[in-house]
Amino acid sequence: MNFTDSKTQFDALLSDNREDGLNRAALSALVVLVAGTLLFPDTLAEVGFHVGPLRISPLGILFVLTAPAVLLLIWRERSSLKLQALDVTLLVAIAYITSRGLLAENTTSAKGLVIAYSGYVLVLYFGMAIVGRQIIAVRNVFFMFIGLGVLIAGYALIEFYITRNVLYGELTQASVSSSRGGYYRSGSTLAHPVALGLFLAQVAPFFVFYFIQAGTRWKKIAWGAGIILIVLALEATVTKGAWATALLLSLAAIIWGWCKRTQRRSIFILSVCTILAVSVFTAFSFDTMSNGVFSKSRKEESFVSRWNMWEKVPEAFYSQPLFGYGMWRGNTAVSRLLFPDRDYTEKKPDTIDNVYLTTLVEEGIVGIILGGVLLWLISKKVWRVVRRNDSLAIMAMPLAFSISAVLIDGMTFDSLLVWPSMVCFWFLLGLIRALADGAPPGTNDALSG
Repeated sequence: MNFTDSKTQFDALLSDNREDGLNRAALSALVVLVAGTLLFPDTLAEVGFHVGPLRISPLGILFVLTAPAVLLLIWRERSSLKLQALDVTLLVAIAYITSRGLLAENTTSAKGLVIAYSGYVLVLYFGMAIVGRQIIAVRNVFFMFIGLGVLIAGYALIEFYITRNVLYGELTQASVSSSRGGYYRSGSTLAHPVALGLFLAQVAPFFVFYFIQAGTRWKKIAWGAGIILIVLALEATVTKGAWATALLLSLAAIIWGWCKRTQRRSIFILSVCTILAVSVFTAFSFDTMSNGVFSKSRKEESFVSRWNMWEKVPEAFYSQPLFGYGMWRGNTAVSRLLFPDRDYTEKKPDTIDNVYLTTLVEEGIVGIILGGVLLWLISKKVWRVVRRNDSLAIMAMPLAFSISAVLIDGMTFDSLLVWPSMVCFWFLLGLIRALADGAPPGTNDALSG
Protein backbone atom coordinates (compact mmCIF):
# COMPACT_ATOMS: atom_id res chain seq x y z
CA MET A 1 0.00 0.00 0.00
CA ASN A 2 1.37 3.43 -0.93
CA PHE A 3 0.48 6.10 1.63
CA THR A 4 1.65 8.98 -0.49
CA ASP A 5 -0.09 8.22 -3.75
CA SER A 6 -3.09 10.54 -3.66
CA LYS A 7 -3.75 10.01 -7.39
CA THR A 8 -4.85 6.38 -7.17
CA GLN A 9 -8.09 5.72 -8.98
CA PHE A 10 -10.54 3.00 -8.03
CA ASP A 11 -11.66 0.37 -10.48
CA ALA A 12 -15.32 0.09 -9.57
CA LEU A 13 -18.17 2.47 -8.96
CA LEU A 14 -20.74 1.83 -6.26
CA SER A 15 -23.30 3.93 -8.06
CA ASP A 16 -23.62 6.39 -10.91
CA ASN A 17 -22.27 9.01 -8.48
CA ARG A 18 -25.24 11.33 -8.86
CA GLU A 19 -25.10 14.19 -6.40
CA ASP A 20 -28.73 15.20 -6.79
CA GLY A 21 -30.89 17.02 -4.29
CA LEU A 22 -32.13 13.95 -2.45
CA ASN A 23 -28.60 12.60 -1.98
CA ARG A 24 -27.44 15.93 -0.58
CA ALA A 25 -30.50 16.18 1.66
CA ALA A 26 -29.98 12.67 3.04
CA LEU A 27 -26.28 13.29 3.65
CA SER A 28 -27.05 16.56 5.43
CA ALA A 29 -29.72 14.84 7.52
CA LEU A 30 -27.35 12.07 8.60
CA VAL A 31 -24.59 14.53 9.48
CA VAL A 32 -27.01 16.67 11.52
CA LEU A 33 -28.38 13.59 13.29
CA VAL A 34 -24.93 12.34 14.31
CA ALA A 35 -23.61 15.80 15.22
CA GLY A 36 -26.72 16.57 17.26
CA THR A 37 -26.32 13.34 19.21
CA LEU A 38 -22.70 14.16 20.02
CA LEU A 39 -23.31 17.79 20.90
CA PHE A 40 -26.33 17.42 23.18
CA PRO A 41 -26.54 14.88 26.06
CA ASP A 42 -30.17 14.00 25.53
CA THR A 43 -30.15 10.82 27.61
CA LEU A 44 -28.69 12.56 30.66
CA ALA A 45 -30.38 15.95 30.37
CA GLU A 46 -33.58 16.76 32.23
CA VAL A 47 -35.30 18.32 29.26
CA GLY A 48 -38.17 17.45 26.98
CA PHE A 49 -41.89 17.30 27.43
CA HIS A 50 -44.66 14.72 27.61
CA VAL A 51 -47.51 14.10 25.23
CA GLY A 52 -49.71 11.90 27.33
CA PRO A 53 -47.50 9.05 28.59
CA LEU A 54 -44.89 9.55 25.85
CA ARG A 55 -41.77 11.67 26.54
CA ILE A 56 -40.67 13.83 23.63
CA SER A 57 -36.94 14.57 23.77
CA PRO A 58 -34.84 17.00 21.70
CA LEU A 59 -33.11 14.15 19.89
CA GLY A 60 -36.48 12.54 19.25
CA ILE A 61 -37.56 15.72 17.50
CA LEU A 62 -34.27 15.82 15.60
CA PHE A 63 -34.78 12.26 14.41
CA VAL A 64 -38.30 13.03 13.17
CA LEU A 65 -36.95 16.01 11.23
CA THR A 66 -33.97 14.25 9.67
CA ALA A 67 -35.18 10.67 9.05
CA PRO A 68 -37.66 11.41 6.20
CA ALA A 69 -34.94 12.51 3.74
CA VAL A 70 -32.90 9.39 4.49
CA LEU A 71 -35.92 7.10 4.24
CA LEU A 72 -36.90 8.63 0.90
CA LEU A 73 -33.41 7.97 -0.45
CA ILE A 74 -33.46 4.39 0.84
CA TRP A 75 -36.82 3.84 -0.84
CA ARG A 76 -35.65 5.34 -4.13
CA GLU A 77 -32.46 3.29 -4.18
CA ARG A 78 -33.98 0.09 -2.80
CA SER A 79 -33.42 -1.81 -6.04
CA SER A 80 -29.70 -0.98 -6.08
CA LEU A 81 -29.18 -1.94 -2.44
CA LYS A 82 -29.06 -5.69 -2.78
CA LEU A 83 -29.44 -7.33 0.62
CA GLN A 84 -26.35 -9.17 1.83
CA ALA A 85 -25.90 -11.60 4.71
CA LEU A 86 -24.95 -8.76 7.06
CA ASP A 87 -28.04 -6.77 6.12
CA VAL A 88 -30.41 -9.69 6.60
CA THR A 89 -28.87 -10.66 9.93
CA LEU A 90 -29.12 -7.07 11.14
CA LEU A 91 -32.78 -6.88 10.15
CA VAL A 92 -33.54 -10.15 11.94
CA ALA A 93 -31.62 -9.05 15.05
CA ILE A 94 -33.38 -5.67 15.17
CA ALA A 95 -36.77 -7.32 14.69
CA TYR A 96 -36.04 -9.71 17.55
CA ILE A 97 -34.69 -7.03 19.91
CA THR A 98 -37.61 -4.73 19.15
CA SER A 99 -40.32 -7.33 19.61
CA ARG A 100 -38.71 -8.69 22.79
CA GLY A 101 -38.27 -5.19 24.15
CA LEU A 102 -41.85 -4.18 23.43
CA LEU A 103 -43.15 -7.28 25.21
CA ALA A 104 -40.92 -6.64 28.23
CA GLU A 105 -41.55 -2.92 28.72
CA ASN A 106 -44.58 -1.70 30.64
CA THR A 107 -44.62 2.03 29.92
CA THR A 108 -45.31 3.88 26.68
CA SER A 109 -42.10 5.91 26.99
CA ALA A 110 -40.01 2.77 27.42
CA LYS A 111 -41.65 1.14 24.41
CA GLY A 112 -41.03 4.31 22.42
CA LEU A 113 -37.36 4.21 23.39
CA VAL A 114 -37.05 0.64 22.10
CA ILE A 115 -38.61 1.66 18.79
CA ALA A 116 -36.39 4.75 18.64
CA TYR A 117 -33.25 2.65 19.10
CA SER A 118 -34.24 0.34 16.25
CA GLY A 119 -35.16 3.29 14.06
CA TYR A 120 -31.80 4.96 14.64
CA VAL A 121 -29.88 1.78 13.79
CA LEU A 122 -31.73 1.12 10.54
CA VAL A 123 -31.73 4.72 9.32
CA LEU A 124 -28.04 5.24 10.10
CA TYR A 125 -26.83 1.93 8.69
CA PHE A 126 -28.87 1.69 5.51
CA GLY A 127 -28.75 5.45 4.95
CA MET A 128 -24.95 5.48 4.98
CA ALA A 129 -24.83 2.26 2.94
CA ILE A 130 -26.36 4.32 0.12
CA VAL A 131 -25.08 7.84 0.81
CA GLY A 132 -21.55 6.46 1.34
CA ARG A 133 -21.35 5.72 -2.38
CA GLN A 134 -20.72 9.41 -3.02
CA ILE A 135 -17.33 11.12 -2.88
CA ILE A 136 -18.80 14.09 -1.07
CA ALA A 137 -20.28 11.85 1.61
CA VAL A 138 -16.99 10.14 2.43
CA ARG A 139 -15.17 13.46 2.59
CA ASN A 140 -17.84 15.11 4.74
CA VAL A 141 -17.97 12.20 7.18
CA PHE A 142 -14.22 12.36 7.76
CA PHE A 143 -14.24 16.14 8.13
CA MET A 144 -17.28 16.01 10.41
CA PHE A 145 -15.54 13.69 12.85
CA ILE A 146 -12.37 15.78 12.72
CA GLY A 147 -14.29 18.98 13.45
CA LEU A 148 -16.36 17.43 16.22
CA GLY A 149 -13.25 15.84 17.69
CA VAL A 150 -11.44 19.19 17.97
CA LEU A 151 -14.51 20.94 19.38
CA ILE A 152 -15.42 18.27 21.93
CA ALA A 153 -11.83 17.57 23.01
CA GLY A 154 -11.05 21.28 23.34
CA TYR A 155 -14.09 21.87 25.51
CA ALA A 156 -13.22 18.78 27.59
CA LEU A 157 -9.88 20.32 28.54
CA ILE A 158 -11.48 23.66 29.38
CA GLU A 159 -14.05 21.87 31.53
CA PHE A 160 -11.33 19.88 33.28
CA TYR A 161 -9.49 23.00 34.40
CA ILE A 162 -12.55 25.02 35.45
CA THR A 163 -14.09 21.84 37.02
CA ARG A 164 -17.51 22.66 35.69
CA ASN A 165 -19.55 21.80 32.62
CA VAL A 166 -20.80 25.28 31.78
CA LEU A 167 -22.99 24.12 28.91
CA TYR A 168 -24.85 21.20 30.45
CA GLY A 169 -23.95 21.02 34.13
CA GLU A 170 -27.32 22.27 35.35
CA LEU A 171 -29.22 19.98 32.99
CA THR A 172 -27.34 16.80 33.91
CA GLN A 173 -26.55 17.27 37.60
CA ALA A 174 -29.11 14.65 38.64
CA SER A 175 -27.62 12.05 36.26
CA VAL A 176 -23.89 12.75 36.41
CA SER A 177 -21.91 13.21 39.61
CA SER A 178 -19.89 16.40 39.83
CA SER A 179 -16.41 16.97 41.27
CA ARG A 180 -15.80 14.88 44.37
CA GLY A 181 -13.02 13.26 46.35
CA GLY A 182 -10.37 15.63 45.00
CA TYR A 183 -10.84 14.85 41.32
CA TYR A 184 -12.93 15.97 38.36
CA ARG A 185 -13.75 14.02 35.20
CA SER A 186 -14.62 15.84 31.97
CA GLY A 187 -17.76 14.95 30.05
CA SER A 188 -17.72 17.78 27.48
CA THR A 189 -20.79 17.93 25.24
CA LEU A 190 -21.56 14.27 25.96
CA ALA A 191 -21.82 15.23 29.66
CA HIS A 192 -20.50 11.88 30.86
CA PRO A 193 -16.79 10.93 31.13
CA VAL A 194 -17.27 7.30 30.10
CA ALA A 195 -19.21 8.20 26.95
CA LEU A 196 -16.72 10.97 26.19
CA GLY A 197 -13.75 8.62 26.64
CA LEU A 198 -15.16 6.16 24.13
CA PHE A 199 -15.97 8.90 21.62
CA LEU A 200 -12.40 10.19 21.78
CA ALA A 201 -11.11 6.65 21.17
CA GLN A 202 -13.52 6.45 18.21
CA VAL A 203 -12.49 9.76 16.66
CA ALA A 204 -8.71 9.51 17.16
CA PRO A 205 -8.21 7.16 14.15
CA PHE A 206 -9.39 9.90 11.79
CA PHE A 207 -6.64 12.22 13.04
CA VAL A 208 -4.10 9.42 12.64
CA PHE A 209 -5.34 8.83 9.10
CA TYR A 210 -4.67 12.43 8.09
CA PHE A 211 -1.36 12.43 9.94
CA ILE A 212 -0.21 9.43 7.88
CA GLN A 213 -1.56 10.97 4.65
CA ALA A 214 0.00 14.42 5.25
CA GLY A 215 2.53 15.27 2.56
CA THR A 216 4.30 18.20 4.19
CA ARG A 217 6.01 18.81 7.52
CA TRP A 218 3.54 21.50 8.56
CA LYS A 219 0.59 19.26 7.86
CA LYS A 220 2.24 16.54 9.93
CA ILE A 221 2.66 19.01 12.80
CA ALA A 222 -0.94 20.17 12.56
CA TRP A 223 -2.40 16.67 12.57
CA GLY A 224 0.03 15.57 15.26
CA ALA A 225 -1.17 18.46 17.43
CA GLY A 226 -4.75 17.25 16.88
CA ILE A 227 -3.81 13.77 18.03
CA ILE A 228 -2.18 15.15 21.19
CA LEU A 229 -5.32 17.23 21.86
CA ILE A 230 -7.46 14.08 21.68
CA VAL A 231 -5.07 12.16 23.95
CA LEU A 232 -5.03 14.89 26.61
CA ALA A 233 -8.82 15.17 26.54
CA LEU A 234 -9.00 11.39 26.92
CA GLU A 235 -6.79 11.62 30.00
CA ALA A 236 -9.12 14.29 31.42
CA THR A 237 -12.00 11.79 31.40
CA VAL A 238 -10.15 9.55 33.90
CA THR A 239 -11.89 6.61 32.25
CA LYS A 240 -9.71 3.53 32.49
CA GLY A 241 -11.77 1.44 30.08
CA ALA A 242 -11.36 4.03 27.33
CA TRP A 243 -7.67 4.40 28.22
CA ALA A 244 -7.14 0.66 27.77
CA THR A 245 -9.08 0.66 24.51
CA ALA A 246 -7.07 3.59 23.14
CA LEU A 247 -3.79 1.99 24.22
CA LEU A 248 -4.59 -1.30 22.48
CA LEU A 249 -5.61 0.46 19.29
CA SER A 250 -2.55 2.72 19.47
CA LEU A 251 -0.22 -0.25 19.72
CA ALA A 252 -1.96 -1.88 16.77
CA ALA A 253 -1.67 1.34 14.74
CA ILE A 254 2.01 1.75 15.61
CA ILE A 255 2.80 -1.83 14.60
CA TRP A 256 0.81 -1.44 11.39
CA GLY A 257 2.45 1.90 10.54
CA TRP A 258 5.93 0.71 11.51
CA CYS A 259 5.82 -1.80 8.69
CA LYS A 260 5.97 1.18 6.32
CA ARG A 261 9.57 2.37 6.47
CA THR A 262 8.70 5.87 5.25
CA GLN A 263 6.45 6.41 8.27
CA ARG A 264 8.78 5.25 11.04
CA ARG A 265 10.39 8.60 11.75
CA SER A 266 7.04 10.40 11.93
CA ILE A 267 5.54 7.75 14.17
CA PHE A 268 8.53 7.86 16.51
CA ILE A 269 8.45 11.67 16.81
CA LEU A 270 4.68 11.69 17.35
CA SER A 271 4.95 8.99 20.03
CA VAL A 272 7.67 10.91 21.90
CA CYS A 273 5.74 14.18 21.72
CA THR A 274 2.55 12.49 22.92
CA ILE A 275 4.32 10.87 25.88
CA LEU A 276 5.90 14.20 26.82
CA ALA A 277 2.54 16.01 26.59
CA VAL A 278 0.84 13.40 28.76
CA SER A 279 3.69 13.57 31.28
CA VAL A 280 3.44 17.36 31.57
CA PHE A 281 -0.36 17.24 31.79
CA THR A 282 -0.17 14.60 34.51
CA ALA A 283 2.46 16.54 36.45
CA PHE A 284 0.36 19.72 36.49
CA SER A 285 -2.78 17.76 37.48
CA PHE A 286 -1.09 15.18 39.69
CA ASP A 287 -3.44 15.36 42.68
CA THR A 288 -6.54 15.26 40.52
CA MET A 289 -5.28 12.37 38.41
CA SER A 290 -3.99 10.45 41.44
CA ASN A 291 -7.31 10.71 43.26
CA GLY A 292 -9.24 9.97 40.11
CA VAL A 293 -7.32 6.77 39.45
CA PHE A 294 -6.13 5.38 42.79
CA SER A 295 -8.58 6.64 45.43
CA LYS A 296 -10.66 4.07 47.28
CA SER A 297 -13.92 5.43 45.89
CA ARG A 298 -12.66 5.18 42.32
CA LYS A 299 -11.40 1.63 42.80
CA GLU A 300 -14.78 0.59 44.16
CA GLU A 301 -16.56 2.41 41.36
CA SER A 302 -14.34 1.02 38.62
CA PHE A 303 -13.73 -2.53 39.78
CA VAL A 304 -15.72 -3.63 42.81
CA SER A 305 -19.14 -2.50 41.62
CA ARG A 306 -18.64 -4.02 38.17
CA TRP A 307 -17.34 -7.31 39.53
CA ASN A 308 -20.26 -7.58 41.95
CA MET A 309 -22.71 -7.09 39.09
CA TRP A 310 -20.89 -9.50 36.80
CA GLU A 311 -20.98 -12.23 39.46
CA LYS A 312 -24.79 -12.08 39.44
CA VAL A 313 -25.12 -12.23 35.66
CA PRO A 314 -25.17 -16.08 35.47
CA GLU A 315 -27.97 -16.23 38.04
CA ALA A 316 -30.01 -13.65 36.13
CA PHE A 317 -29.36 -15.47 32.87
CA TYR A 318 -30.43 -18.86 34.21
CA SER A 319 -33.77 -17.44 35.31
CA GLN A 320 -34.67 -16.48 31.70
CA PRO A 321 -32.09 -18.14 29.45
CA LEU A 322 -33.84 -18.36 26.09
CA PHE A 323 -35.23 -14.87 25.44
CA GLY A 324 -33.82 -12.82 28.33
CA TYR A 325 -35.48 -9.93 30.13
CA GLY A 326 -35.77 -7.54 27.21
CA MET A 327 -33.97 -4.36 26.21
CA TRP A 328 -32.80 -2.14 29.10
CA ARG A 329 -34.19 -4.58 31.66
CA GLY A 330 -30.91 -6.35 32.38
CA ASN A 331 -29.50 -3.81 34.84
CA THR A 332 -32.58 -3.97 37.04
CA ALA A 333 -32.71 -7.77 36.88
CA VAL A 334 -29.11 -8.16 38.04
CA SER A 335 -29.32 -5.36 40.61
CA ARG A 336 -32.36 -6.94 42.25
CA LEU A 337 -30.32 -10.09 42.80
CA LEU A 338 -27.40 -8.10 44.19
CA PHE A 339 -29.53 -5.78 46.35
CA PRO A 340 -32.81 -7.61 47.04
CA ASP A 341 -33.87 -5.15 49.73
CA ARG A 342 -33.23 -1.95 47.75
CA ASP A 343 -36.11 0.49 47.32
CA TYR A 344 -36.12 0.94 43.56
CA THR A 345 -38.61 3.77 43.71
CA GLU A 346 -35.85 5.96 45.17
CA LYS A 347 -32.57 4.54 43.80
CA LYS A 348 -31.57 3.63 40.32
CA PRO A 349 -30.10 0.15 39.79
CA ASP A 350 -26.41 -0.20 39.07
CA THR A 351 -25.30 -0.99 35.55
CA ILE A 352 -23.72 -4.18 34.26
CA ASP A 353 -21.19 -2.15 32.24
CA ASN A 354 -20.39 -4.93 29.80
CA VAL A 355 -22.34 -4.90 26.57
CA TYR A 356 -21.80 -8.63 26.01
CA LEU A 357 -23.04 -9.66 29.46
CA THR A 358 -25.89 -7.17 29.14
CA THR A 359 -26.92 -8.76 25.84
CA LEU A 360 -26.82 -12.19 27.48
CA VAL A 361 -29.19 -11.08 30.24
CA GLU A 362 -31.48 -8.95 28.12
CA GLU A 363 -31.72 -10.99 24.91
CA GLY A 364 -30.93 -14.52 26.11
CA ILE A 365 -29.49 -17.33 24.02
CA VAL A 366 -31.35 -16.20 20.90
CA GLY A 367 -29.92 -12.71 21.17
CA ILE A 368 -26.38 -13.96 21.82
CA ILE A 369 -26.51 -16.21 18.75
CA LEU A 370 -27.79 -13.36 16.57
CA GLY A 371 -25.22 -11.00 18.04
CA GLY A 372 -22.39 -13.48 17.50
CA VAL A 373 -23.34 -14.02 13.87
CA LEU A 374 -23.67 -10.26 13.38
CA LEU A 375 -20.19 -9.60 14.83
CA TRP A 376 -18.70 -12.32 12.65
CA LEU A 377 -20.28 -10.83 9.52
CA ILE A 378 -19.15 -7.33 10.54
CA SER A 379 -15.61 -8.64 10.96
CA LYS A 380 -15.75 -10.23 7.50
CA LYS A 381 -17.06 -7.03 5.97
CA VAL A 382 -14.37 -4.89 7.58
CA TRP A 383 -11.63 -7.37 6.70
CA ARG A 384 -12.81 -7.47 3.09
CA VAL A 385 -12.14 -3.76 2.81
CA VAL A 386 -8.91 -3.35 4.77
CA ARG A 387 -7.19 -6.36 3.19
CA ARG A 388 -7.19 -4.70 -0.23
CA ASN A 389 -3.81 -3.50 -1.45
CA ASP A 390 -5.09 -0.12 -2.63
CA SER A 391 -6.07 3.33 -1.39
CA LEU A 392 -9.50 2.07 -0.40
CA ALA A 393 -7.91 -0.05 2.31
CA ILE A 394 -6.07 2.98 3.71
CA MET A 395 -9.29 4.98 3.75
CA ALA A 396 -11.14 2.18 5.52
CA MET A 397 -8.58 1.84 8.31
CA PRO A 398 -9.89 4.68 10.52
CA LEU A 399 -13.42 3.30 10.12
CA ALA A 400 -12.24 -0.16 11.17
CA PHE A 401 -10.36 1.20 14.20
CA SER A 402 -13.32 3.35 15.23
CA ILE A 403 -15.73 0.42 15.04
CA SER A 404 -13.26 -1.75 16.95
CA ALA A 405 -13.09 0.84 19.73
CA VAL A 406 -16.79 0.36 20.46
CA LEU A 407 -16.46 -3.42 20.58
CA ILE A 408 -13.34 -3.39 22.77
CA ASP A 409 -14.65 -0.77 25.19
CA GLY A 410 -17.83 -2.82 25.41
CA MET A 411 -15.98 -5.12 27.82
CA THR A 412 -16.37 -2.45 30.53
CA PHE A 413 -19.19 -0.29 29.16
CA ASP A 414 -22.61 -0.82 27.58
CA SER A 415 -21.20 0.81 24.46
CA LEU A 416 -23.85 -0.29 21.95
CA LEU A 417 -26.70 0.75 24.24
CA VAL A 418 -25.53 4.32 24.86
CA TRP A 419 -26.71 6.76 22.22
CA PRO A 420 -23.48 8.61 21.19
CA SER A 421 -21.29 5.53 20.72
CA MET A 422 -24.16 3.52 19.23
CA VAL A 423 -24.93 6.22 16.67
CA CYS A 424 -21.28 6.49 15.57
CA PHE A 425 -20.94 2.71 15.36
CA TRP A 426 -23.87 2.06 13.02
CA PHE A 427 -23.19 5.22 11.03
CA LEU A 428 -19.61 4.15 10.29
CA LEU A 429 -20.58 0.53 9.73
CA GLY A 430 -22.98 1.74 7.04
CA LEU A 431 -20.06 3.55 5.40
CA ILE A 432 -17.99 0.36 5.57
CA ARG A 433 -20.92 -1.41 3.91
CA ALA A 434 -20.82 1.14 1.07
CA LEU A 435 -17.05 0.90 0.65
CA ALA A 436 -16.94 -2.90 0.74
CA ASP A 437 -17.91 -3.14 -2.93
CA GLY A 438 -15.70 -0.32 -4.18
CA ALA A 439 -15.57 3.48 -4.15
CA PRO A 440 -15.95 6.35 -6.60
CA PRO A 441 -12.87 7.53 -8.51
CA GLY A 442 -11.10 10.45 -6.91
CA THR A 443 -12.01 9.57 -3.34
CA ASN A 444 -8.39 9.60 -2.24
CA ASP A 445 -7.95 13.08 -3.72
CA ALA A 446 -10.99 14.26 -1.83
CA LEU A 447 -9.64 12.91 1.46
CA SER A 448 -5.98 13.82 1.11
CA GLY A 449 -4.63 15.82 4.06
